[in-house]
Amino acid sequence: MAFCPNCGAQVSADEIFCHQCGFNLAQYRAQHQGTDAENGSGNANASSVGPTQQPTGQGVMPPNTRRRRNNGGAPNGPRRPWLIVSLVLAAAVVVVIAVLFFQNQSQQTQEAAASSASVSAANASSASFASASASTSQAAASSSLAASQEAASESLANASESAAAESHESTTMTGGSDLSNRQVAEMAANLDDFDLDDYRVEVTSPATNMKEVDVYDKDDGKLHNKYRYDEIHDQMSKYDDDSGKWELIQDDD
Repeated sequence: MAFCPNCGAQVSADEIFCHQCGFNLAQYRAQHQGTDAENGSGNANASSVGPTQQPTGQGVMPPNTRRRRNNGGAPNGPRRPWLIVSLVLAAAVVVVIAVLFFQNQSQQTQEAAASSASVSAANASSASFASASASTSQAAASSSLAASQEAASESLANASESAAAESHESTTMTGGSDLSNRQVAEMAANLDDFDLDDYRVEVTSPATNMKEVDVYDKDDGKLHNKYRYDEIHDQMSKYDDDSGKWELIQDDD
């Protein structure tokens, strides 16, 4: 066995190129065959004296006296495990930062969605309350308007009734006879013995020189009695519901 004169790797005698660095061993042997032959005898003699030293320069050197080279011819530098460790740590830091960033973004998105939902719920509640208040106000306004309309209708009905009564009384108080409508009504009250102030009286003229006195109850408005006064003959008659005729209750003749 021999050693490669270039890198010091152990090679066999039949190898043409060094399996470690690719050095041309065959060419090297051809160049140094003569020198090795000449040194053969000296080396044999010297072997008895002491160990043989490897030639320097272009001779074959022991493996421990040469630096091993890689396939490209460059020296094998020291391994750097710290570089790999640094790269792994840097990659781990990047991954951790990315995970934290995405978690933060997700949390912010969830908080924004929750805040938006809360605002929407608050707005909906405010809108519902405002709608309920508006409905209550509208109902109260409608009720008040209805009450006002009812009161106005009642006042109008009372005014109409009063106007009608005044109109009838004015009609009864105007006539072409010697007796006024009031006097004719008082005459009927005296003849039939009732208090005129307890009743409502309407005096009309159904015919010429004749006045009709209709007496109504003030409480229920029902017709109490009917009277007719003949101005020409000065006669007062009372209507009989049973017979359906006028009966004379006073006759000056």
